[in-house]
Amino acid sequence: MAYNSAPLDQLVALAPPPSSPLFGTRAWDELFADIGIRLPDDYVAFIERYGSCQFARWLGIYDRRLFSKEDCAQVPQEMDYYREWRDDSPEEHSLAMWPEPGGFFQWGSTIDGDAMGWLTVGVPEEWPVAGGVGFRQSIRQQRIR
Repeated sequence: MAYNSAPLDQLVALAPPPSSPLFGTRAWDELFADIGIRLPDDYVAFIERYGSCQFARWLGIYDRRLFSKEDCAQVPQEMDYYREWRDDSPEEHSLAMWPEPGGFFQWGSTIDGDAMGWLTVGVPEEWPVAGGVGFRQSIRQQRIR
């Protein structure tokens, strides 16, 4: 599926990028190799315009290029707390976490501590966006697209 820039162009028209964006300096291919997964083209294009940013002081979106090689090595463990909940209560916490097949991969969070990310099913350009309601207490998957 070819990348379509129209949605990002519409967002830029409605909410211009920060005047002083915070960009990572690593090359995308280096980042992908270090975290072990390629991220969607629309995310890459968004980050290249906005960098790590917040919307309405509520939704934070990460530029993973700010992560060191050592930080990238820890990405698979980011969601270990959820895996522990799932081990204790699988009926309440059934979501797979990346690098498990189809697992949730976080790209941001809300001020309330809810994790936002993708379900890594299929090719990156087709990953559904998902968010956790009250993620720190109990995740209930919500598909956004």
